Amino acid sequence: ITDQDGHIIAILAGCPGDPTWEEVLQRVEELLQDMQWTCCVPNGSDKHCRGVFTTLQCGFSHGGGQEQPQNHANNKTNKQVLHHLNSSEPMRCIAGFGSSVLQSWAPKLHAYYVEKLGSLQCHEPSLKCPFQNSIFPTVMYNLGPQTVCYPHIDTANLPFGLCAITALGSFNSKKGSHLVLWECGLMIKFLASSTILVPSAIIHHSNITISPFETRFSATQYAARGLFHWVDHKF
Repeated sequence: ITDQDGHIIAILAGCPGDPTWEEVLQRVEELLQDMQWTCCVPNGSDKHCRGVFTTLQCGFSHGGGQEQPQNHANNKTNKQVLHHLNSSEPMRCIAGFGSSVLQSWAPKLHAYYVEKLGSLQCHEPSLKCPFQNSIFPTVMYNLGPQTVCYPHIDTANLPFGLCAITALGSFNSKKGSHLVLWECGLMIKFLASSTILVPSAIIHHSNITISPFETRFSATQYAARGLFHWVDHKF
């Protein structure tokens, strides 16, 4: 999707032409369902500005009162379930696909990520990306069981950056789950197993609700703007 000047503002990546991709997504969906029951989160934490669903995230970020870039803190239980998911071959396939789409369709932006985040990690080796095959420094898992986002913008993300969202679950994509880009006036069919990249910091986005008996999860890779500010100001 481009603006009137031809600038890319969203990438409807779909899924790779891999005959085993459905099996990959099915396995990740099963892992997310397991994570939903095994993770340990505070009561009421499933109600937040993005919707009503449980979230877990890992990787590194900067913002929200932090004095410097840090790895996301998780309790012992959540560290274990996150490690189990992140180290699985299916999830690494999804993460790598999102990163490769960014490199293919926004090569200058991808190179910017490589330069800035690489410099940051050289300066602070303790900062760890969730996946070795993805440039994104953070992943958030939205565990549902019905991940439907309210209209929102992610103001802490890099304004000109893109986040990679992969939809998972069992739902009728003709009737629900659509991605709404409010300033663009677009409602986009968002199939399970598909990936879409959007500038989440500057365009309000949300989802159309799904039926009560359906399930929907998502995995979102992104980069906080504070990381790039930190590098630009010489750490």
